[in-house]
Amino acid sequence: MRKVHLCLIATLVLCSLSGMAQNQAGPPGGITLLPGYQHERLRGADSVVGRIWKDQGLSIRYDIGGLAGNRVTGNPNLQWSKEKIVSGNRVQMALTKDRTLIVVFSSVAPGPRGVPGSMLPANFYATVSNEEDIADMLFMVMAYTPK
Repeated sequence: MRKVHLCLIATLVLCSLSGMAQNQAGPPGGITLLPGYQHERLRGADSVVGRIWKDQGLSIRYDIGGLAGNRVTGNPNLQWSKEKIVSGNRVQMALTKDRTLIVVFSSVAPGPRGVPGSMLPANFYATVSNEEDIADMLFMVMAYTPK
């Protein structure tokens, strides 16, 4: 019975340490944070989610994964949107009427037999108050390198 208790305790400790390690993981895709910014990995059900933020400033959220979708395509609230191929991947940028800047990385074309391309969609989005927020977000997010 004592061995069972020790095994349960060891399992609980390992699970909590693994959760802490995941939460302390660095920003996705090799993003380098600008001075004053912090990163937090959040718990997602079917994708990698988290946020990059600065106290009293910008808070960028992200959602990366096969079921993350695309927050630009079909969004009826867009003020403007642009699209460009960067390093072989499609990058879409858009600003909504409520000042949410969205940057989406996705595959350019489907893979074999119509299967989606190998790149998982990556959505980054934040409410931007001024041009400095836009610059900060783009400096960090455009360094994203999909796996």
